[in-house]
Amino acid sequence: MNILVVAGEGVGNVIMVTPLIRYLKSKKHRVYLTIKPINYKDIYTLFENHKLIDGFYSPKQVYDNILVTWWGIYHGKGRITKCKKNNPLLRSPYRGHEMSENLAMAFDFGLNPKNFLNYLSPFINHKPIVDHHVNNKIIGIHAGCNPGPKWVGKKWPHYKKLIQELKNKDYKVALFGQGQDEYIPNTDFDYFNKFNLLDTARHMAGCDVFISNDSGTMHMASAIGIKHIGIFGGEGYKLMAKNNPNIYNKNSTVIGNYDISKIKVSKILDLL
Repeated sequence: MNILVVAGEGVGNVIMVTPLIRYLKSKKHRVYLTIKPINYKDIYTLFENHKLIDGFYSPKQVYDNILVTWWGIYHGKGRITKCKKNNPLLRSPYRGHEMSENLAMAFDFGLNPKNFLNYLSPFINHKPIVDHHVNNKIIGIHAGCNPGPKWVGKKWPHYKKLIQELKNKDYKVALFGQGQDEYIPNTDFDYFNKFNLLDTARHMAGCDVFISNDSGTMHMASAIGIKHIGIFGGEGYKLMAKNNPNIYNKNSTVIGNYDISKIKVSKILDLL
C-alpha cells in the first residue's frame, strides 16, 4: 500500500512523525512524506536518501491512504491532489502533542499500545563532527524555541546562570541556535547561526549532553540519540512532559513545570 504522511510545520513536528512512519514501514507499506508548509525546506535534508521513507510527495503519485496530523491538516489544504477512491484522507482525532497524535494514528493501523516504545528510536545516523578536542565534557545548549508571545511559557529564563555554573564545574559549553533564539555570548564553542540543519545535527552529535527547551532542536537531539534534557513549560508541559517522561529514546530526560521559570538550575545540574 502506498501511504502519504503529511507532517506539520516545524522541525520537531516532522521528527515526531517518524515513529508512525517506522511502524508503517514495519508492515511493508511504502511510505512517502510531505511537510506543510514548505518554509522549512532545510528539513528535507534530514530525510534525503534515507531508508526510513520511500520518497517525497509527488503530484503524479496516486496514494492508497493519506495520513495527516492535526497540524498537517491545518496547514496542508490545497496541496494533496490524488488519493484512490474509497480510501479517505485520515487525520488524528486527538488534539495533543504530535507524538500522541501520530501514535494514535498508528494504533488505528493496528499497533499494540504496549509495543509503541519499539518505534521511538533515533533516526539521524550521521557521524558526529567533533571539532572541539578537549578532555572536558561538552554540554550543548539551545536556549530558543518559536518566537513570539504565544511561546513565552516554553522559554526557560535561566540559561545564562546555567552556563556559568557549568563553567564553574569545568564543563565546556557549545551554543546552538539561529534567528530569534536567545544568543548567549562567551560560550566555549559558538555555533549560533553557523550551520544548516544537517551540519547542526552533526555538531550536536559531538556533545556529551544536550539541554534545550521544548523545540525542534530538542527533538533533533532525541533523533540523534545523544543524552539530552528537555525543559518543558506551559501547554507543552501539560501535553507532553507529564505523560511522556521519555520522549524519543532512552537517553531523553524530561523535566517540567507549568510555570517554567520555577525550574531551578540546580535541578538541571543534578541530571548531568
